Amino acid sequence: NWTASTTLNIENGSATNSLERSTGIAACADETGRVYAAWRDGRDPDPFMTLAYPGQIKLRYSTDSGASFLPAADEIKLDAADSTGTESSDPRIDCEDSGLVAVVWADQRNGDSDVYISVSQDGGTTWSPETRVDDGAGGSVAAMPQVAIVPGDSPRLLVAWEDDRDGGRDI
Repeated sequence: NWTASTTLNIENGSATNSLERSTGIAACADETGRVYAAWRDGRDPDPFMTLAYPGQIKLRYSTDSGASFLPAADEIKLDAADSTGTESSDPRIDCEDSGLVAVVWADQRNGDSDVYISVSQDGGTTWSPETRVDDGAGGSVAAMPQVAIVPGDSPRLLVAWEDDRDGGRDI
């Protein structure tokens, strides 16, 4: 049986700005009952709505198999160092039972699309500062990121993305 739905994003969209919406949900769950959801949040942080395509990467998590989630007021902004307020999109997430969680996304703070990652090693309580993982030169596009955690005594993070630095789309 399905339970009642839960809205994870904070609803304050504007009828006049169709860009103020949440899209691009990514989720994972581990065997301890933790559930994580990351998404692109389209609320414009500028009160004058001057951004053409606002987008931030937000996250909420549950420690009880999704019965309840971190309060909406405590949602986590993963692209916190993006002071330009440019588009962040396409979040992807992976997690494992030890509490290791990794989120990657495409980010345009440098003028083109780059791939960033933020990692939690304590089940989502704290997060590393976001780090750019692609090394393409300015003007190249790195997009559609994916992340996987290789479990084990020393887990490894694998990140892949599309990249056009050589003129075509490569992985």
